[in-house]
Amino acid sequence: IRLPSGRGKDLKIAIFAAGEAASQAEEAGVLVIDPSTIEELGGDKMRAKKLVNSIDFFLSEVPHMALIGRYLGVVLGPRGKMPRPVPPKVNPGMVATGLRSTVVVRSRDRITFQTSFGTVSQGHDDLVNNALAVYDRVTGKLERGAGNIRSLYVKTTMGLSREHHLHGTEQVTLPPGFDSGAMASLMVEEGEGLTCLDLLGMLEQAAGGSEAER
Repeated sequence: IRLPSGRGKDLKIAIFAAGEAASQAEEAGVLVIDPSTIEELGGDKMRAKKLVNSIDFFLSEVPHMALIGRYLGVVLGPRGKMPRPVPPKVNPGMVATGLRSTVVVRSRDRITFQTSFGTVSQGHDDLVNNALAVYDRVTGKLERGAGNIRSLYVKTTMGLSREHHLHGTEQVTLPPGFDSGAMASLMVEEGEGLTCLDLLGMLEQAAGGSEAER
């Protein structure tokens, strides 16, 4: 998924290439791995794992893909890092530029997944735009869209998670008084008898109160 506001950090990208493709990749700041070392690298699992874990995305010229799969597939595959083939006459630097603002979402055989959509150094609007890009792409792939999502959490890498409720909600316009950037999360259990107008009335009452009530 291409994030509209970027990842907020530099990513490490490597390519298995030689000749002109290698030169173009180097000019774009991409680490070049000599294809002649693929078999040797595959024979040293510790070295191969260390390399794979240090790189975010791999690219490769098309002719080397079979060799990579044979010798390095066991290391690259489980980590979701099999190289993206770069067609002939395509500048690998251009492919790398696109990957620098890309995140990958995988659920495999699980019903959950996690992915990054930016860093705390990015602005609020940038993070919101990135998060919505991920959300829209994922829900667009699901049979019932957002109806297939049971829960959603947002957290920093080492921070606590915060759950965002998605179901049974209606979009409303906040009344005057909520202009200080505060965000309210309202969850109403089914059967409580509260309507959208009831909730708006509660918001309006809080908006006219003290700062603590807001």
